[in-house]
Amino acid sequence: MMQTGPDEFVVLGGSIQVTFASRTNADETVGLATVEEGVYQSGQWVPGRTLNGDAIMISYDMETQAASKQTGTALRFNAPEASILRVKLYRFE
Repeated sequence: MMQTGPDEFVVLGGSIQVTFASRTNADETVGLATVEEGVYQSGQWVPGRTLNGDAIMISYDMETQAASKQTGTALRFNAPEASILRVKLYRFE
C-alpha cells in the first residue's frame, strides 16, 4: 500500500482484504469514498471500472457496523493474481 495524497491510497494485492481506520481519532469513522481498478502506464494512473455495492461491501448489518465505527466496506482482492486499486477515503464523527 502506498499513500498518494491526503486520504488517498494505491493498494496492490491478491487474495487479501484491506479495511481502513483512523489512527488519531477513536471517534472518527473512515469509509471508502471511491474505489477504482486500474493500471499504471508510463507512470500515469489509467482508471478502469469503479467498484461499489457488492464489490466493496463486507457487511450489510449497518446498525452493528455503525456501533463499531465501521462502514461495512473494505477493499477485496478475491483473485490470487495481484491487481491494483486506487481508493479515496472519507471521514466523519
